[in-house]
Amino acid sequence: MRECIVQFRANVHRCPLTLPELVRARYLVRIPVDPLTGRSDTWVEVKGSLSAGPCAGRLLDVHSGASGSGSDATPYSTW
Repeated sequence: MRECIVQFRANVHRCPLTLPELVRARYLVRIPVDPLTGRSDTWVEVKGSLSAGPCAGRLLDVHSGASGSGSDATPYSTW
């Protein structure tokens, strides 16, 4: 998904608003299942800050919506 965000930005000169916009624009066929939650509706969309230029308030990244931490104690929400 991160690569799709980068490709969208390169082509459209701004970041997408949401994951569904990547689907509508056909950068994704569908929103994939989060392997940690087993669902496609638990992704946490990371938005750009007001100083992020063409990505201000828009989708910059995605993290898993799973609670808990990995074996290295890193929260899943940062993955």
